[in-house]
Amino acid sequence: MTLEYSGPSTGGATVTVPNNRLCTGIQPAIPPAAGCTCKDLNGNTATTGLLAEYYAGYFNDVQSFFTTNTPGVTRTDNIVNYAASNGWGAIVPPASNTLADPDLYSARWTGAINIPVAGNYTFYLSSDDASYLWLNNAAVTATPVSGSATVNNGGLHGTTTVFAT
Repeated sequence: MTLEYSGPSTGGATVTVPNNRLCTGIQPAIPPAAGCTCKDLNGNTATTGLLAEYYAGYFNDVQSFFTTNTPGVTRTDNIVNYAASNGWGAIVPPASNTLADPDLYSARWTGAINIPVAGNYTFYLSSDDASYLWLNNAAVTATPVSGSATVNNGGLHGTTTVFAT
């Protein structure tokens, strides 16, 4: 799974969304990184990174999986750039199935992307099996609908990149 973007603030280059652009006010209080300008929905300075939740089992493109199951591991991920098997790192304590078989877990990241320069941006999701990116109002519902995803890379498949501007 990788999350990349391109646009005016990247000089048009496609890059992995960097840590200083990812933020959330959802996870437990962690001091913001220097230069973090992210705000949570209440206008408070947010923490850097995304809230990452790892679940045992595959969600089979059913978004309610994440609201009807309990994550085995919750942590802050500073970047979504896991290009290799087991690239998501050592999950401590290990989530059920993650170390034995990385195909039998699901992950959900929540937070915001701070875009400092206005303009058109293209977002890219590369994943082995389903991945989705919701932006703006479609992202704030408790159980987002797959059809409202800005980038829909759903279904069972080998590593595939899907993008939207």
